[in-house]
Amino acid sequence: MSDKSNQRSPQERAEHLLGQMTLEEKAAQLVQPFGWQVYEHTEGEITLTEDFKRQVAETGIGSLYGMLRADPWTGVTLASGLSPRQGAEAVNAIQRYAIENSRLGIPILIGEECSHGHMAIGATVFPVPLSLGSSWNVDLYREMCRAVALETRSQGGTVTYSPVLDVVRDPRWGRTEECFGEDAYLISELAVAAVEGLQGESLSSPDSVGATLKHFAGYGSSEGGRNAGPVHMGWRELLEVDLLPFKKAVEAGAVSIMPAYHEIDGVPCTTNTALLEEILRGAWGFDGLVITDCGAIEMLAAGHDVAEDGLDASIQAITAGIDMEMSGVMFGEHLVGAVRSGKLAVEVLDRAVQRVLELKFRLGLFEQPYADPEAAEKFIGSAKHRELARKLAAESIILLKNEGGTLPLKVSGGSSDSERDSGSDNGSGSVDGVRASGVGNPGSDGGVGASGAGNSGSSGGIRASGVGNGRSGSICSSGADNSLSGCVSSSATGNSGSGSTGKVAVIGPNADAPYNQLGDYTSPQPRSSIVTVLDGVRSKLGAERVLYAPGCRIKGEDREGFEAALACAAQADTVVMVLGGSSARDFGEGSIDLKTGASKVTEHAWSDMDCGEGIDRISLALSGVQRELFKEIHQLGKPVIVVYINGRPVSEPWIEEHADAILEAWYPGQEGGHAVADILFGDVNPSGRLTISWPKDVGQLPVYYNGKRSRGKQYLEADSQPRYPFGFGLSYTSFRYSELQVEPQAITADQTATVTVTVTNTGEREGAEVVQLYISDVVSKVSRPAKELKGFRKITLAPGAAQIVEFEVGAEQLQYIGPEAQPVVEPGGFKVLVGRHVNEVLEAALEVTEGSHGTD
Repeated sequence: MSDKSNQRSPQERAEHLLGQMTLEEKAAQLVQPFGWQVYEHTEGEITLTEDFKRQVAETGIGSLYGMLRADPWTGVTLASGLSPRQGAEAVNAIQRYAIENSRLGIPILIGEECSHGHMAIGATVFPVPLSLGSSWNVDLYREMCRAVALETRSQGGTVTYSPVLDVVRDPRWGRTEECFGEDAYLISELAVAAVEGLQGESLSSPDSVGATLKHFAGYGSSEGGRNAGPVHMGWRELLEVDLLPFKKAVEAGAVSIMPAYHEIDGVPCTTNTALLEEILRGAWGFDGLVITDCGAIEMLAAGHDVAEDGLDASIQAITAGIDMEMSGVMFGEHLVGAVRSGKLAVEVLDRAVQRVLELKFRLGLFEQPYADPEAAEKFIGSAKHRELARKLAAESIILLKNEGGTLPLKVSGGSSDSERDSGSDNGSGSVDGVRASGVGNPGSDGGVGASGAGNSGSSGGIRASGVGNGRSGSICSSGADNSLSGCVSSSATGNSGSGSTGKVAVIGPNADAPYNQLGDYTSPQPRSSIVTVLDGVRSKLGAERVLYAPGCRIKGEDREGFEAALACAAQADTVVMVLGGSSARDFGEGSIDLKTGASKVTEHAWSDMDCGEGIDRISLALSGVQRELFKEIHQLGKPVIVVYINGRPVSEPWIEEHADAILEAWYPGQEGGHAVADILFGDVNPSGRLTISWPKDVGQLPVYYNGKRSRGKQYLEADSQPRYPFGFGLSYTSFRYSELQVEPQAITADQTATVTVTVTNTGEREGAEVVQLYISDVVSKVSRPAKELKGFRKITLAPGAAQIVEFEVGAEQLQYIGPEAQPVVEPGGFKVLVGRHVNEVLEAALEVTEGSHGTD
C-alpha cells in the first residue's frame, strides 16, 4: 500500500513507496496518456473506458494529459465535453478508481494546459500571454494566475503546462502569441509572478497547482521563425537571455519544467545534458519534474535523427534527465524491456520515478486526491474572474496611433454608460519639458520626429505633440439585424451636436468572430460567454445605434462582403475596423456569413487560422483582402479607427499611415469586446505598452530592441529602426519626465545606486504610465547589447500630479557573462536610461570603480 503518513518528508515517503514497486509499476509512473481518451460522456453519464481500467489494474497510471481539454485536436466539442461540475466529477471517478483498484493505490497527476486560463469548457479565458505581458502589470498577472490555479484545481487539475517563458526573436513564429515578448528581464518578472500565483503558499492547497516552465530553452529563436526549427545561438546569449526567465522561475520554486522540441548546435533539448543536468539540476539546484512535450522523444528518431529507433530514443531521453513523457508512447513501450535487457540501469529509472512520486506527495494527492464539484461550479468562470479578465485586457491594449485626438470617442445621449471628454493629448509627453510640434516618429533615436504614425516623440530631450483635427458629431448609429442581408440603417443621420461623434460602423472579420479573439490553447465556450468588439460597442451605445458588416474573412480572396461594408461605412460618421488574424483551430468561428454577419459555429467549417502553434508565416502583412477592404473604406473620407485582434505584430505601412487611430488588442480573451469598447469610449485610458518591436517590413527581421551595436545601421531601402519600438504605447493624457538622478554616481560591484526620476501627468485626465529603466555598458570586454531593460514601474497619476519613481541598480543589473563564461561586473562607465520607451529616455551616468567576478 502507498505511504499515507505525512509525518515524513516527500522525499522519504517517495523512497519508501518506490521500494515497494515492481519494474512495470515504476515505468507506468513515467507515462502520461491522453486524459480525454479514458472516459466516455454520453447523455450526461460519465463512464471509464475498459482500457483505462485494465491499465490501472495491471500497473497503475502515473499521469493523464488534458483530461479536461476540449478542441478539434482532442475531438471533444462543446456538446460532448464536460461542464465544470462534470469535469470535477469525472476526475474524481478516475482518481477513485485508480486508488481503489491499483495494487499500491497511487493517485494520478492531472496535467492541464493553462497558459491564459484553464483549457476547459466554462473556464475563464484571459488574454493571451503576449497581451498579458503588454499590461506590464506584474501584480495583476499574479492575481490572474491565482484565479487560474483555483479554477484548475477545483476541477481536479494538479499540474499546469504554463508559464511559457520563450523569448521571441522572430514574430513570424506562430507561437509568438503564447509568449510575453522579446525581453528576458520582463519575462523573468512575469515568470516569478506566474510561479507564485499558480503554486500559492502551499502546493497542497485546494487553490494551488504545480507550474511547468516551458519551453526549455531558446525555442523563440528558431531558424526562420519556423516552429521547432534549429536554433543557432552561442552559449553566452543562451545564458544571458533565454535561460534567465527559467532561472528566476526555478529560484521562485517552480516544480516542473518542459524541454523544447528544437535542437541547439545540433543537440536536441530533450537529450541535452548540458541543459538538463549541468545547468538545470547542477548549477540551479532544480529538484522537480522534467516532462517532455508531446512527441518529443519520437522526434529523436524521426526528425532530429539522433536515435536509431524508439528504444534508443527512450534510453537517451531518460538518461539525459527526462522524468516523464507526455503521451507516453515511447516510454510505455520501451522502458521495461530496456531495463530487463541491461541497456538501461534500473537506478536511472528509479531516479525518474522518485521525482514523480515526490511531486505527488508535495501536491498532497495522497491525502486529498479529489476535486470539489461545488467549488468548480462556484469559481470556474465566475463574475469576479470575468471582471479580472476584462481589466487585464483593458490594461493590455496598446494605443499605437491617435491622429489629432481621434480617440476617445464621445458618447452623446442614448444608452451610454457615461459622458466622456472627447479631448485627448494624443499620448503626448515630454522629456525635460521641451516640446516640439508635429507628429513624432516612435522609431527615432534622437531629434524631432518627422510626420508619421503614432506620437511618442523622440529621445534627446525633445518631445513631439499632436494637433487636434476638430472633428465633431454624435454617435447615433443604427443596428444591423444579423438576419437581414446587407447593412440596415435607421432614420438617424448626420451629426447631433458639436464635440461628439456621429453614427459608428463596426466593420471587419474580427468585429464579431468570438473564437478569433480567444487565441490558441482555448476550449470551445458558449457564445453567450464571449464579448466581441461589436458586442462591446453595442453595450455602450445600444444595439439600435450601431452599424455592422464583416466585409471579408481573415483569409481568402472573397470580396463579396465589400459592398455591404461600404454601405455601412457610408451611413456612419466614424468607422471602427476590427482586423487581424485568428488562432481558432477549425471551430469554424472564423467563418462568417458575409451577407448576414452571423458567425457559423459548425464542425468542418472554414478555418481562418493564420497564427498559433505550427502556423508560421513568411509575411507579417494582414491575410486575405483585409488591406483592400481598409483602402476602400478609407476612400469614403470618414475617420477610420483600426483595432487589431491578432497574435503577432503586423506590417501594414499603408494602413498605419492612413488610419486615424490604431489599437493593438492582441487576442484579448472572452471579455475583450468590453475592454476594447472601454478604451474606444474613454472609460479606460490606454496603458498597454509593446513588449515586442514592430518591424516596418519583414525584411528587417530580426528587429528586437536589444541587439548589438555591431548589428548595422540601415538597409538599402530603409533604416533598421522598427515601426514601433519596444515599450511604446500612447495615452489619452501626457507625461513629463524630469530630474533624473543617480546617487551615488560611483559604486563598487557590491554596492547599489539609487536612480530616481520625476514623472508628471501634464494632461487633463488620469492615466497610467510605464516608467522604464535601461542600462547600457559603455565599454566591455565582450560585445554587449546597446540597451537592456533592467527595471520598470507602472504608476497611475491624476491630472497635474507628479511622482518620484525609484530604482535600485547594482550587480544584478550591471553584470554579464564575461570572457571566462562567468558572471562579471566590470569597472567602467554605464549609461542609465529612463523613459517612456526604449527610444525616448533621459540619460545619466554611473561609474563602477571596482568590479567583481563570479557574481550570481
